Amino acid sequence: MDEIQKYLTEELQSAKEEKENLEEQIHKIEIETELICQAIDKIVMNQDATSLVFMSEEEFQGFDGTEIKKLSQKKTALAEEKLRLQQTVSQTARRIAKLERLLKQSTGKLKEDSTGAKKVYNTYEVIYMQEADRQRIARDIHDTVVQGLTALIHKNEFVGKIFETDKQRAQLELKKNNNVIRDSINELRNIIFDLRPMSLDDLGFEKTFYTAIEKIKGTTQMVVKADYLCDTDSMNPIIGITVIRIIQELCSNSIKYSKGTKIQVTIKQDKQNELLILYSDNGEGYDLNKPTDCTKNNTGFGLNMMRERIALLQGKMEVCYKDGELSYTIRIPLDTQKI
Repeated sequence: MDEIQKYLTEELQSAKEEKENLEEQIHKIEIETELICQAIDKIVMNQDATSLVFMSEEEFQGFDGTEIKKLSQKKTALAEEKLRLQQTVSQTARRIAKLERLLKQSTGKLKEDSTGAKKVYNTYEVIYMQEADRQRIARDIHDTVVQGLTALIHKNEFVGKIFETDKQRAQLELKKNNNVIRDSINELRNIIFDLRPMSLDDLGFEKTFYTAIEKIKGTTQMVVKADYLCDTDSMNPIIGITVIRIIQELCSNSIKYSKGTKIQVTIKQDKQNELLILYSDNGEGYDLNKPTDCTKNNTGFGLNMMRERIALLQGKMEVCYKDGELSYTIRIPLDTQKI
């Protein structure tokens, strides 16, 4: 539970800093907008304001009319950016309120535990809240960032203006813009998958498991083999997403630190209705007697969070390094009533 409090505290601090940064950006936009308004007023005051009303479009493009138009366009762009930032601030404020509520609840439950009373907090609910928050982040990225990148298409309007005078350049710019859009959207889809594999809801755990393995294969030259040996694909989504997170963390550590050449991941279901995760690599491993042992006092945040996830699901993890092979055996009960 200490790890959960630490996680919530860090997330809360990060969210508050993000909100302050956004509010500072909004303040700067307001100042810049005010300066633009003053500049426009100054230009208009230096001219015959009456004559501006009767100017044709061609006349307005001349002298100070062009400058007024540029400033007005910039003012509009700043207004749109301010609106976007204000929406993000509102989302961050809701997130802060939620984190403060969760932190207060976890603190109260810790006090109950410290008196020797029976543990009453619902660890299953804690993980559910964490995953619900990740799902929200994935949705926000999709609805805001992707839409923002899609706005790059509007730059094609500029290309349309030069199309008649320089068709070759226009076609080249169009191609570049479209490639940037496609690459950005594909990258964001990968981020969304990491935050919340949507295939878990649509296609089931087995398909999501193999999809995650394929993505891992694309990030390393290590040989990654995977086997799913369960008789059923039916699994509680909270357990499913936790297992995916565990496998991703283990593979990430092997790729970064093991200096090995192969990884083996096997998922089984034993007679006690427990999910059995068998993981191994042929890397350097580590000394299990030292504090770096992930089953003891590892200071790495990733492995600590993985260990916390397993504990919250009432699972167990064993680590062994023998004959040049580091192996993990993780057991997680599939019966949610035991959690």
